[in-house]
Amino acid sequence: MKYFTLLSLIALLSHWANGQTPQLLGDIHKPANSPFEYVSGPFYSIHDKVLFFGLTFGQGYGLWTYDGSDHATYISDYGSSSANPVETEDGFYFISSYDVGQYLLLKHGGDPGVTINLDNIKTPSSNNIPSIASINGKVLYPNWEDSSGYELWMAEDSPESAQLLKDVNPGTGSAYPLELTKAENLVYFRGGSSGRELWRTDGTEAGTFMVFQIVGTNQIIQPQSLKTLGNKAYFLVRKNSGETEFWTSDGTLAGTLKAADVPTSTNQQDRFEVFFLGSKYIYLANDAQNVGFEWVAIDANTAGTEILFDITTNENYYLVSNGNTRKSILNGEFFFIYLNNSPRNMNSGKAMALPSAHIK
Repeated sequence: MKYFTLLSLIALLSHWANGQTPQLLGDIHKPANSPFEYVSGPFYSIHDKVLFFGLTFGQGYGLWTYDGSDHATYISDYGSSSANPVETEDGFYFISSYDVGQYLLLKHGGDPGVTINLDNIKTPSSNNIPSIASINGKVLYPNWEDSSGYELWMAEDSPESAQLLKDVNPGTGSAYPLELTKAENLVYFRGGSSGRELWRTDGTEAGTFMVFQIVGTNQIIQPQSLKTLGNKAYFLVRKNSGETEFWTSDGTLAGTLKAADVPTSTNQQDRFEVFFLGSKYIYLANDAQNVGFEWVAIDANTAGTEILFDITTNENYYLVSNGNTRKSILNGEFFFIYLNNSPRNMNSGKAMALPSAHIK
C-alpha cells in the first residue's frame, strides 16, 4: 500500500509540474509468449532508451532496454548493475555483479547490438564497489590482482585491450580507486584505503596522480560527495567534530583548496544526495544542532552557501524511505517528498517544490 501511495504522489508531482495527465507510453510485456513477471530499477537513460532489469518466464532475469516501441530488447543475462552505465558513440559500458566481490565489465553496442565481456573484475572487499568512467575512447575502472593490488585499469572494445593503467602503489599495495567521476577532459576519483585522497587521470599513466591528501585521521572526503562541473571537481570534507567543508580542485595541487564552511553534520546520519543544478552544488545534510535535515546549495562560482529548505524531525516529519527523498528536477523546479509521521497523520504526506528562483 505504501508503494502505491508513493507512486501516486510522484505521478501527482509530475502532473503538477507539466499540467499533463500521466499516460502509458508502451506495453513492455510483449511479446505475449515471454511476459515480464516483474521489472526493477535502478532505471537509467541510455541513448534515448530506458535501461532496466526484469524477470521473464521465457528468459529469466536479465538486463533490458526499452525505446517506447512494442517490446523491450534483452541484452544481458547477468545480475544487477553496480555502477552508472557510460555511453559511447555506438553503445555503452556497464558493470554487472555475479557473486560477492565478483563483477563483469561489459559493453553493449554495434548494429545489431551485441554484449561482450571486456574483463572480469575482482574487489578486495564488499565495500569496494567498482565504478566506471570513459575518456578518450577508453573505459576506466578499478580491478584487483594479487601482484598489483586494487588499482586503476583501462579497456577499449575487446577483452584483449584490458590492462593495468598505472600501478600507483607498486607491488601488492593498492590505490583503492573509488567513485570515478568524469569531468570535461579528466576523470577524478577518491583513493587511499580510507578514501582520504583525491586523484585525477587523463587516461594515461603519466597523467594519473594524486592532487590532494587529508593527512589528519579526523577527516575524510565524504563518500558520494565527489561531483564535477566543467573540468573541476567539487567535494565535501568532514571533520570528526562534525564540521563540514566544501572543497574544489582543478586537477592540480595548487588549485585544490577549501572554498567554504557549510552546515554541520554527523557521520551517523549523513545523506549526501549530491547533484548539480546549473552552477549550484546541492546536497542534503543532517543538522545535528536542530535535529533535522537541510537542503543546502553552494554556488560553485562564488562559494556562496544558502539553506534551501529545513526539515525539522522533531515536528514529526521524516524523509520518504529512510532518507531517499525521491527527488526530481521538473521544469526548473526541484521536487522531493517527505511524510508526516505524527499519530494523527500517519499516512499523510507533503510534496514540496523549491522554485527555480532558489536554485538557479
